[in-house]
Amino acid sequence: MDTGRLTLNPAHVARHGADTPATTAEWFAHLLLLIGALMVLVTCLAYALAGPVAAMPAGADSVAAARAATPSAIGWMLLASWAGMPGDVVLAVAGLMLAQRRDQSPQLTAGWYALAIVGLVFLIVDTMVGQVLPPLAMGGPEAAAAYAGARTLFDALFHLGTFAGGLSGLALAWVPGGRPRGWGRLMGLSGVLGVIAGAAGLMGWGLPQATGGAVTLLVLALAGWGWAGLRAVR
Repeated sequence: MDTGRLTLNPAHVARHGADTPATTAEWFAHLLLLIGALMVLVTCLAYALAGPVAAMPAGADSVAAARAATPSAIGWMLLASWAGMPGDVVLAVAGLMLAQRRDQSPQLTAGWYALAIVGLVFLIVDTMVGQVLPPLAMGGPEAAAAYAGARTLFDALFHLGTFAGGLSGLALAWVPGGRPRGWGRLMGLSGVLGVIAGAAGLMGWGLPQATGGAVTLLVLALAGWGWAGLRAVR
């Protein structure tokens, strides 16, 4: 009967038992997944409150407009950075740990490795949003060129991370038997939206609302996946 939860592979339990280093590592990986996702959810909220002009890729009509919007958004940009940097690291570690499971499909393994890469890309993005862009935006006219270059890199990495996150979501949602009930659908939706928004941004057609929505949906699905995994492996 489908209980709506992740279940341990029977062959895995037969080989290792119900309480082994393998199952303990899996439990810990899902705990990290949940913690990292919750931290990044705070980051997503902070990005939304900072506003698209100051803090979202392709959210400003010009570099000058983005710089002008930064002083009023700097508090939320710093919060996005402070919560996002450790959250991204935790998600990357969780992805690497979950990719090591041997009793899963190649699609799930690829999805977890992709998540680790996404975490590393957004580690740079979230570092830039609070630690690099605000000082350059608040600088004098001599900092304008440096801000323009940093903002271009920020936008490109944000779109790349969104696209990679979409691929990760699609891979994780690929195999029905390996995903928690309900959360897999949300993961798949985030994957489709992420691929579209990320690709559009990389090609110069930035969609800041779709980009932010895709990342938020992915993180929500990861939080649910982590919680379901904790309940299944306990």
